Amino acid sequence: MAGLADRLSGPVFKLGRPVVDMTGIKGGYDFTLNWSDSSVFTALEEQLGLRLVARQTAFRIVVIDHMDKVPTGN
Repeated sequence: MAGLADRLSGPVFKLGRPVVDMTGIKGGYDFTLNWSDSSVFTALEEQLGLRLVARQTAFRIVVIDHMDKVPTGN
């Protein structure tokens, strides 16, 4: 489920916010999710029995605001 949450957070689904797995479900699963006219929210619930719920939660994020190139010693 953590892998699915990561994919839902990515640019393909364009949800606009991170998705955090709070199911507690472990292990790997093979499934196919089909949707075109309905939203991904509806498809997840109808086909997989999963519901995305908006809530506030704490998670770690790393922000890199500056980077310098390290000179080589040649």
